[in-house]
Amino acid sequence: MENNPGPEERTRNWVYYAFLVSPFVFLALILEIYYGKSFDYVWGDSMPVFTYMMVAVSFVMIAVARPLRNQIWGARKKSIRSIREFNTVYFSTNCVSIAFLESPSVYGLLIFLLTGGLVFPLFMLGLSFVAMLLFFPKKSEKEELIKQFHFDQ
Repeated sequence: MENNPGPEERTRNWVYYAFLVSPFVFLALILEIYYGKSFDYVWGDSMPVFTYMMVAVSFVMIAVARPLRNQIWGARKKSIRSIREFNTVYFSTNCVSIAFLESPSVYGLLIFLLTGGLVFPLFMLGLSFVAMLLFFPKKSEKEELIKQFHFDQ
């Protein structure tokens, strides 16, 4: 594998890192609204069932992210004929997985906007960030997958 990634690989890396930064963007937005007191909350703290439901859905989304990625990869890898196709399929399946892992951040923002509470939204942002770190695409994993194919270089 090459040590100096090409422009396409660098672009893919920027997309991955943008996903990792998104919980912090949501955190900044939540803190700005919370401390700026510039927003009227719809329900206040009277929606615990909704909050718990969103937490449960977040855990389901995290649990489904990796198996879904593997399912998509399994279906698409049969059509790969070149390293370029491999990179496209690998990148798209990882983006789907990471989008599922980012959903707790979005739910946390939604919970905050509806209730005004900070505890669950901050928990959701942290949960999303930790899940993304755990399932972040690893270079060694990609190299192992590439070895399964016999591309003409």
